[in-house]
Amino acid sequence: MKNSIPLDKLNFLVLDCQATGPTPETHHLLEIGWTVANLSRPNPNFVLTCFTCKLPEGGKIPAAVTRVTGIEPEDLKSGRSQASIWKKLQRLSKKICQANGTTKCPTIIHFARYEEPFLLHLHQKFSAKKTFPLEIICTHEITKRLLPHLPRKGLRATAGFLGYSVPEWRRSEHHILATEFIWKKVIAMLKESGVTTWEQLKQWSQQPQPKTDTMRIVVDALCIKGSGLRVF
Repeated sequence: MKNSIPLDKLNFLVLDCQATGPTPETHHLLEIGWTVANLSRPNPNFVLTCFTCKLPEGGKIPAAVTRVTGIEPEDLKSGRSQASIWKKLQRLSKKICQANGTTKCPTIIHFARYEEPFLLHLHQKFSAKKTFPLEIICTHEITKRLLPHLPRKGLRATAGFLGYSVPEWRRSEHHILATEFIWKKVIAMLKESGVTTWEQLKQWSQQPQPKTDTMRIVVDALCIKGSGLRVF
Protein backbone atom coordinates (compact mmCIF):
# COMPACT_ATOMS: atom_id res chain seq x y z
CA MET A 1 0.00 0.00 0.00
CA LYS A 2 1.17 3.50 -0.72
CA ASN A 3 1.40 4.56 2.89
CA SER A 4 2.12 8.19 2.08
CA ILE A 5 -1.24 8.83 0.38
CA PRO A 6 -3.24 11.28 2.54
CA LEU A 7 -6.51 9.99 3.97
CA ASP A 8 -8.43 12.70 2.16
CA LYS A 9 -7.03 11.51 -1.19
CA LEU A 10 -7.83 7.80 -0.88
CA ASN A 11 -10.94 6.04 -2.13
CA PHE A 12 -12.67 4.21 0.72
CA LEU A 13 -15.35 1.56 0.57
CA VAL A 14 -18.12 2.40 3.08
CA LEU A 15 -20.13 -0.71 3.93
CA ASP A 16 -23.05 -1.89 6.06
CA CYS A 17 -24.87 -5.21 6.62
CA GLN A 18 -28.19 -6.07 8.21
CA ALA A 19 -28.80 -9.62 9.42
CA THR A 20 -31.14 -11.73 11.54
CA GLY A 21 -28.48 -11.88 14.25
CA PRO A 22 -24.78 -11.36 14.99
CA THR A 23 -23.25 -14.71 14.00
CA PRO A 24 -23.05 -15.92 10.37
CA GLU A 25 -22.98 -19.58 11.43
CA THR A 26 -26.50 -19.36 12.91
CA HIS A 27 -27.97 -16.18 11.42
CA HIS A 28 -28.62 -14.89 7.91
CA LEU A 29 -27.73 -11.76 5.97
CA LEU A 30 -30.78 -9.70 5.03
CA GLU A 31 -29.17 -6.74 3.32
CA ILE A 32 -25.73 -5.53 2.35
CA GLY A 33 -24.75 -2.27 0.73
CA TRP A 34 -21.83 0.03 0.03
CA THR A 35 -20.61 3.21 -1.55
CA VAL A 36 -17.21 4.77 -2.24
CA ALA A 37 -16.09 7.87 -0.38
CA ASN A 38 -13.30 10.22 -1.39
CA LEU A 39 -13.06 13.55 0.38
CA SER A 40 -11.25 15.35 -2.43
CA ARG A 41 -12.51 13.66 -5.59
CA PRO A 42 -16.21 12.70 -5.52
CA ASN A 43 -16.69 10.12 -8.27
CA PRO A 44 -20.15 9.98 -9.91
CA ASN A 45 -19.38 6.47 -11.18
CA PHE A 46 -19.46 5.16 -7.61
CA VAL A 47 -23.03 5.22 -6.34
CA LEU A 48 -24.68 3.88 -3.20
CA THR A 49 -25.68 0.28 -3.88
CA CYS A 50 -27.81 -1.98 -1.65
CA PHE A 51 -28.97 -5.55 -2.15
CA THR A 52 -31.44 -7.64 -0.24
CA CYS A 53 -30.26 -11.22 0.27
CA LYS A 54 -32.18 -14.40 -0.37
CA LEU A 55 -32.87 -16.37 2.79
CA PRO A 56 -31.81 -20.02 2.78
CA GLU A 57 -34.56 -22.60 2.66
CA GLY A 58 -36.38 -22.53 5.98
CA GLY A 59 -34.78 -19.23 6.99
CA LYS A 60 -36.98 -16.74 8.84
CA ILE A 61 -36.81 -13.12 9.93
CA PRO A 62 -37.42 -12.71 13.67
CA ALA A 63 -40.26 -10.32 14.47
CA ALA A 64 -37.89 -8.18 16.54
CA VAL A 65 -35.61 -7.74 13.49
CA THR A 66 -38.55 -6.72 11.30
CA ARG A 67 -39.59 -4.16 13.91
CA VAL A 68 -36.23 -2.35 13.80
CA THR A 69 -35.37 -2.79 10.11
CA GLY A 70 -38.78 -2.79 8.44
CA ILE A 71 -37.59 -5.75 6.32
CA GLU A 72 -40.39 -8.23 5.65
CA PRO A 73 -40.12 -11.72 4.09
CA GLU A 74 -41.76 -10.32 0.94
CA ASP A 75 -38.84 -7.90 0.52
CA LEU A 76 -36.42 -10.81 0.14
CA LYS A 77 -38.24 -12.73 -2.57
CA SER A 78 -36.38 -10.75 -5.23
CA GLY A 79 -33.15 -10.79 -3.23
CA ARG A 80 -29.75 -11.69 -4.68
CA SER A 81 -27.74 -14.76 -3.82
CA GLN A 82 -24.85 -14.24 -1.43
CA ALA A 83 -22.47 -15.57 -4.09
CA SER A 84 -23.48 -12.90 -6.62
CA ILE A 85 -23.27 -10.12 -4.03
CA TRP A 86 -19.82 -11.21 -2.90
CA LYS A 87 -18.66 -11.33 -6.52
CA LYS A 88 -19.81 -7.74 -7.05
CA LEU A 89 -18.07 -6.64 -3.87
CA GLN A 90 -14.85 -8.34 -4.95
CA ARG A 91 -14.94 -6.57 -8.32
CA LEU A 92 -15.54 -3.18 -6.72
CA SER A 93 -12.80 -3.66 -4.14
CA LYS A 94 -10.39 -4.50 -6.96
CA LYS A 95 -11.32 -1.28 -8.79
CA ILE A 96 -10.78 0.73 -5.61
CA CYS A 97 -7.36 -0.87 -5.11
CA GLN A 98 -6.40 -0.03 -8.69
CA ALA A 99 -7.52 3.58 -8.25
CA ASN A 100 -5.60 3.90 -4.97
CA GLY A 101 -2.54 1.90 -5.98
CA THR A 102 -3.14 -0.30 -2.91
CA THR A 103 -3.07 -4.06 -2.39
CA LYS A 104 -6.18 -4.15 -0.18
CA CYS A 105 -9.34 -2.09 -0.23
CA PRO A 106 -9.61 0.42 2.64
CA THR A 107 -13.05 -0.26 4.11
CA ILE A 108 -14.96 1.89 6.60
CA ILE A 109 -17.58 0.29 8.84
CA HIS A 110 -19.19 1.58 12.00
CA PHE A 111 -18.98 -1.15 14.65
CA ALA A 112 -17.10 -3.57 12.40
CA ARG A 113 -17.39 -6.36 14.99
CA TYR A 114 -20.87 -6.97 13.57
CA GLU A 115 -20.12 -6.87 9.83
CA GLU A 116 -16.63 -8.39 9.73
CA PRO A 117 -17.67 -11.97 10.67
CA PHE A 118 -20.24 -11.97 7.85
CA LEU A 119 -17.70 -10.64 5.34
CA LEU A 120 -15.13 -13.24 6.41
CA HIS A 121 -17.82 -15.92 6.16
CA LEU A 122 -18.62 -14.87 2.57
CA HIS A 123 -14.92 -14.90 1.74
CA GLN A 124 -14.41 -18.39 3.18
CA LYS A 125 -17.50 -19.68 1.42
CA PHE A 126 -16.90 -18.25 -2.06
CA SER A 127 -13.23 -17.25 -2.42
CA ALA A 128 -11.22 -18.99 0.30
CA LYS A 129 -8.23 -19.58 -2.01
CA LYS A 130 -7.79 -15.84 -2.51
CA THR A 131 -6.59 -13.19 -0.06
CA PHE A 132 -9.35 -11.44 1.87
CA PRO A 133 -9.69 -8.22 -0.19
CA LEU A 134 -10.73 -5.74 2.50
CA GLU A 135 -8.70 -3.84 5.09
CA ILE A 136 -11.29 -2.76 7.62
CA ILE A 137 -11.23 0.26 9.89
CA CYS A 138 -13.97 0.71 12.49
CA THR A 139 -15.29 4.25 13.08
CA HIS A 140 -16.74 3.09 16.40
CA GLU A 141 -13.23 2.28 17.63
CA ILE A 142 -11.89 5.57 16.25
CA THR A 143 -14.69 7.47 18.00
CA LYS A 144 -13.74 5.83 21.30
CA ARG A 145 -10.32 7.46 20.95
CA LEU A 146 -11.30 10.80 19.43
CA LEU A 147 -14.40 11.39 21.57
CA PRO A 148 -13.74 9.41 24.75
CA HIS A 149 -16.25 11.41 26.78
CA LEU A 150 -19.17 10.88 24.39
CA PRO A 151 -21.61 8.83 26.52
CA ARG A 152 -22.66 6.53 23.66
CA LYS A 153 -20.72 5.80 20.50
CA GLY A 154 -23.15 3.78 18.41
CA LEU A 155 -23.92 4.90 14.89
CA ARG A 156 -27.02 6.91 15.75
CA ALA A 157 -25.43 8.57 18.78
CA THR A 158 -22.16 9.45 17.04
CA ALA A 159 -23.84 10.75 13.88
CA GLY A 160 -26.32 12.75 15.96
CA PHE A 161 -23.55 14.30 18.04
CA LEU A 162 -21.70 15.31 14.87
CA GLY A 163 -24.83 16.80 13.28
CA TYR A 164 -26.46 14.05 11.21
CA SER A 165 -29.90 12.57 11.87
CA VAL A 166 -30.24 8.83 11.14
CA PRO A 167 -33.73 7.56 10.14
CA GLU A 168 -35.43 5.18 12.55
CA TRP A 169 -35.36 2.11 10.27
CA ARG A 170 -32.08 0.22 10.51
CA ARG A 171 -31.44 -0.16 6.80
CA SER A 172 -28.08 -0.42 5.07
CA GLU A 173 -28.69 2.68 2.94
CA HIS A 174 -29.31 4.84 6.02
CA HIS A 175 -26.32 3.44 7.88
CA ILE A 176 -23.96 3.82 4.91
CA LEU A 177 -24.82 7.50 4.55
CA ALA A 178 -24.39 8.04 8.30
CA THR A 179 -21.06 6.18 8.32
CA GLU A 180 -19.78 8.21 5.37
CA PHE A 181 -20.76 11.41 7.20
CA ILE A 182 -18.96 10.26 10.37
CA TRP A 183 -15.88 9.25 8.38
CA LYS A 184 -15.56 12.68 6.77
CA LYS A 185 -15.76 14.31 10.20
CA VAL A 186 -13.28 11.78 11.59
CA ILE A 187 -10.72 12.56 8.86
CA ALA A 188 -10.81 16.23 9.86
CA MET A 189 -10.37 15.37 13.57
CA LEU A 190 -7.55 12.94 12.82
CA LYS A 191 -5.75 15.60 10.81
CA GLU A 192 -5.80 17.89 13.85
CA SER A 193 -4.14 15.05 15.77
CA GLY A 194 -1.41 14.70 13.15
CA VAL A 195 -2.85 11.51 11.63
CA THR A 196 -3.02 12.11 7.89
CA THR A 197 -2.24 8.79 6.13
CA TRP A 198 -3.73 5.28 6.20
CA GLU A 199 -0.58 3.80 7.74
CA GLN A 200 -0.51 6.46 10.45
CA LEU A 201 -4.17 5.72 11.19
CA LYS A 202 -3.48 1.99 11.60
CA GLN A 203 -0.59 2.72 13.97
CA TRP A 204 -2.63 5.29 15.90
CA SER A 205 -5.53 2.83 16.22
CA GLN A 206 -3.25 0.29 17.91
CA GLN A 207 -2.34 2.68 20.72
CA PRO A 208 -4.03 2.23 24.13
CA GLN A 209 -7.37 3.97 24.41
CA PRO A 210 -7.51 7.06 26.60
CA LYS A 211 -8.97 6.50 30.05
CA THR A 212 -12.27 8.22 30.77
CA ASP A 213 -13.61 9.62 33.99
CA THR A 214 -17.13 8.47 34.89
CA MET A 215 -18.09 11.81 36.44
CA ARG A 216 -16.78 13.66 33.36
CA ILE A 217 -18.97 11.45 31.14
CA VAL A 218 -22.06 12.33 33.21
CA VAL A 219 -21.24 16.04 33.08
CA ASP A 220 -20.63 15.89 29.33
CA ALA A 221 -23.94 14.09 28.83
CA LEU A 222 -25.78 16.80 30.75
CA CYS A 223 -24.02 19.48 28.68
CA ILE A 224 -25.02 17.75 25.45
CA LYS A 225 -28.64 17.56 26.61
CA GLY A 226 -28.57 21.21 27.54
CA SER A 227 -27.26 22.16 24.12
CA GLY A 228 -30.28 20.61 22.39
CA LEU A 229 -28.26 17.79 20.81
CA ARG A 230 -29.81 14.33 20.99
CA VAL A 231 -28.29 11.83 23.37
CA PHE A 232 -29.03 8.25 22.27
